[in-house]
Amino acid sequence: MNLAYNTVVSLIRAASQKGQMIHNAHVQNIETSQISSDEFWSFVQKNKNTLRSMN
Repeated sequence: MNLAYNTVVSLIRAASQKGQMIHNAHVQNIETSQISSDEFWSFVQKNKNTLRSMN
């Protein structure tokens, strides 16, 4: 299957917008006492390693 780049981007944006609407409709009034930031720290660590390898 050969699709144009703009067609694919358009489909992904439409799906993303629909997913955001569903999320916003169903996920409300959530209280948290802790926030986990594992993904954030993984990203930071990966960038630190990249910088080390470039020096």
